[in-house]
Amino acid sequence: MQQRLTELLLERARLQERIAAQRDTLALRTQPLARSLQFGDWLARWWLRCRQFAVEHPLAVAGAVGVIVVLRPAGAWRWTQRGLLVWRTWTSLRKALPAFLARQI
Repeated sequence: MQQRLTELLLERARLQERIAAQRDTLALRTQPLARSLQFGDWLARWWLRCRQFAVEHPLAVAGAVGVIVVLRPAGAWRWTQRGLLVWRTWTSLRKALPAFLARQI
């Protein structure tokens, strides 16, 4: 019984060492991605701040949009089309991505 317990403790120690080595390797291999992930985090925070501003100041946002439409209607129309394209693409990706990722795993 004592010998089996000793073997189990040794195996556990070996596994913990292996896990620590794997964590170190993973940290080194994912280090180049850190900058990209930080940019994504920054972009998400920026988006949340913009959204919060729009919720807190709807008249200011409506006024800014109105000024742009009056002063540059062609530019406003182009940006509206681009925004609609981005929105449609995003909604399509949000619907398709979970099924795609489920097939990859």
